[in-house]
Amino acid sequence: MILRWIFLRRQVRLAREYVCLARKFPPPNRGSKNDWDTAVIKSHVFKMLYCTLERKDFMDLRDHLADHKRCDTLDKIERLIGEIEQRISEMVENKMDLGPVLRWYDRHREGQQNSNSAVLKNMKTNQVISVEERKEKARERIKALQQQRVQRNNNSVTRKSLRL
Repeated sequence: MILRWIFLRRQVRLAREYVCLARKFPPPNRGSKNDWDTAVIKSHVFKMLYCTLERKDFMDLRDHLADHKRCDTLDKIERLIGEIEQRISEMVENKMDLGPVLRWYDRHREGQQNSNSAVLKNMKTNQVISVEERKEKARERIKALQQQRVQRNNNSVTRKSLRL
């Protein structure tokens, strides 16, 4: 448990240092209202804190970080990182199990599934759907879109030939 705590603490410290560096050397602005583009910074923070944000105890903070309206400045991102650090400290003080360390690059490997990757809920029907079922549905949607594209192309060809 102590090693997990050290790993999580190191990840939080790394994210904090990254935000400080992003403040000194901001990424290029791609149309955001701030002087810097927080989307780039947030995506990196997500990857750094993946092992923490995927835990059930931190889902609300993950959603908060993902919300571009509530977490749109570096100060808010820094506050969120501080809250993550505080929760980890409370978990260690209460001797709660921190669970296995889930790393960003291991998220798709066999046997490394976390609570979100093995089974997901369909947001509309609130049914539990496996990842394989989601993949199959995505394949079906892709085939339907490809068929629609072919049909549109055929229709445009016939229209052009009628004009001539």
